[in-house]
Amino acid sequence: MRGSAGRSPTKPGHAGKLCAQLDRHYRFLSLADAAEKIEDWRIDYNSVRPHSSLGGRTPKEFAASLLPTRGKK
Repeated sequence: MRGSAGRSPTKPGHAGKLCAQLDRHYRFLSLADAAEKIEDWRIDYNSVRPHSSLGGRTPKEFAASLLPTRGKK
């Protein structure tokens, strides 16, 4: 659905924030260099950096907390 809350930074506000943050912290030497640095940033953002909106958890930890636990009946 066009215009719905997205899973990727397609909305101008999200894309702008991502670009601004990357601009402040990185200089890209080539397209391959940009792809590598952006992937490193994505992993850090989702797996290492805690988010206050998620109760101090990383998005990865938050997502895991939503999954049903195995072995419980």
